[in-house]
Amino acid sequence: MGNSLKENSVKISVCVAIHGVEKYLDKCLKSLQNQTNFNDYEVLLLLDSPLEGDVRVAQKYADSDKRFKIFNLDFKDQGLVRNYGCKVAQGEYVCFVDGDDYLEPNCLANFFEVIKKENPDIAISNYYLEKNGKKIKAFIHIKDNWHYKTNYKRAKAVASDIKIRGYVWNKIYRKDFLLNNNLVSVPAKFFIEDVTFNYFAFLKAQKIVTSNKYNYIYVFRKNSSLHFDPFVFIKKYLYSLALMRYYSLENDIEKTTNLSYFSKKIMLIVYGFQNFKSLKMNSCKYIRYINNEVNKIKKCDLSTYLKDKVFLDSYYFLVGDKASGEK
Repeated sequence: MGNSLKENSVKISVCVAIHGVEKYLDKCLKSLQNQTNFNDYEVLLLLDSPLEGDVRVAQKYADSDKRFKIFNLDFKDQGLVRNYGCKVAQGEYVCFVDGDDYLEPNCLANFFEVIKKENPDIAISNYYLEKNGKKIKAFIHIKDNWHYKTNYKRAKAVASDIKIRGYVWNKIYRKDFLLNNNLVSVPAKFFIEDVTFNYFAFLKAQKIVTSNKYNYIYVFRKNSSLHFDPFVFIKKYLYSLALMRYYSLENDIEKTTNLSYFSKKIMLIVYGFQNFKSLKMNSCKYIRYINNEVNKIKKCDLSTYLKDKVFLDSYYFLVGDKASGEK
């Protein structure tokens, strides 16, 4: 489980991935600067191929507050940016914030209270959704000390993405737990990297705790990476399901991905219809496509994915197979 929190060290590192979010970034960073009842944290401003406005806002905070540190990167990928942030973080715990979201004033204090008391590998909290300027509680309500008893059940819950959502931003992680277990994000360009990251993290964690506090505000916007091109999201989702399925087969833990695939089909079909104008496919053809692709994953027919270099490279990147691809 690791040692308890050390004295006289940075307790929490907040990693902020930044690209093209000037409109939202000031509110995000102001919420980090104005955290209450807790001050022992750093903010890593991870500028990934930033636009001019991103740099201007980030520099303003770095110039005025020594806790804010700028890193200039060129990954063009949020998952890989998070991997970098974790490596350079000085904190004993790491959390991730998207540059277009923001935190409640007591977010870090609430998390610190939990990790100081429980010393977990991962802690999870509730969050708000903000849409059209209105802040509402997420439909999933997490209770204090609500958890699953085994790693398999935890991992299945994340893969299901229903009771425990796959997001990284409503969670905080012990840094040495991540590094010692080689827990990394696959490229966000090809996968829903949050879900796959948490699937592996939940499989390997020894202690996960939950808090009913509402710490994070996720800002819904149409032009975000998840809401821009529906087929990009659909392909990422299928790739992520297949990646988790393949790992579970290879490691003889298939039950971690024996999910309600029917609900996955419905979710993807509904998502497609919500973005129907951009699908460029008639409704019957789209339904058949989703049904066939999800059925293949359910039945462990992953032959198409195993011929895909991106899929295999990402798999070996996750498992650290030096014969097939170094981390």
